[in-house]
Amino acid sequence: MHFTFQSPEEIPEFLPFASLGKNTGDDGRAFYFNDADKVIGNFETTNKVRPVDINHSTQLLGQQGLESPSYGKIYAIEMRGEQLGALVRWSKKGKKKLKNEEYFYYSPAVAVDRNDNLINLASIGLTNDPNLDTLLLNSTDREEGIMPDTVNKTGDDKQAIDLVALLSDALQLNSKQSNNGDADVLAAVKGLQDKLTESEKVAVDMHSKQDALVATIDELKLQMFAKERDSILSKVPAGRREALSKLCLAPEQLDALRDVVNAEPEIPGKLEVHTKQEMVDAQAKYQEDVIASAKAKRGVK
Repeated sequence: MHFTFQSPEEIPEFLPFASLGKNTGDDGRAFYFNDADKVIGNFETTNKVRPVDINHSTQLLGQQGLESPSYGKIYAIEMRGEQLGALVRWSKKGKKKLKNEEYFYYSPAVAVDRNDNLINLASIGLTNDPNLDTLLLNSTDREEGIMPDTVNKTGDDKQAIDLVALLSDALQLNSKQSNNGDADVLAAVKGLQDKLTESEKVAVDMHSKQDALVATIDELKLQMFAKERDSILSKVPAGRREALSKLCLAPEQLDALRDVVNAEPEIPGKLEVHTKQEMVDAQAKYQEDVIASAKAKRGVK
């Protein structure tokens, strides 16, 4: 059983998925809908988000640990006339897919009891394959009603969803002409998972190498900075180097240090001092000379 979107210009909020009485799909599978209050009550009391996905990926791929993104949220179901429908809050991606006419049909995944009576709605799948009919999910008579099985409890092969065919189409395998069938599909899925794992390892390794390279470059920059600073400070007396080095703690301060050092006066010869007072006077004279030299180079009187 499939349903058609009417127009890409109108994004429908209400998607009918069951009519009162017997609902029969193109392949002859059927379920019965006679108790709207029970179905609505089950939907409201089941604490699960009901998605709008693509080709029933929630049931077929999500349970295998594969991605099954949602393109809308079914936030309620209600009766309109003799039809039971889902109220959908579409995501931006979902609206875009409908406006671009990427999908023309939708198919409900419903939960049924042992007698094929409708008891709940699990999800709705966007599809371009009208033969991908309503997905009947087995259930006990519990009110919540949604079970993970995708084969009707009668075990009738005609009522089974061909998961292998669906996955084969998604993986572009020709499993129907292969003797391995399920094994080919499972091997392909495992191959995809292995590739993802290997890609993750490569990404982690690249990040580690990048971090190590950045650390090495930073270390080289620090070494070059220290070498340049020492070269500048070598032009001043040893007693002044420690104080001046504190003025230059980063590469961007090298030019300022260079200006200060260039402003230092050249003191010819060696200052001969013998007493404490002479040492104090010599230091004061040295500072005066530094200031005078700096002013002279700046043209300040």
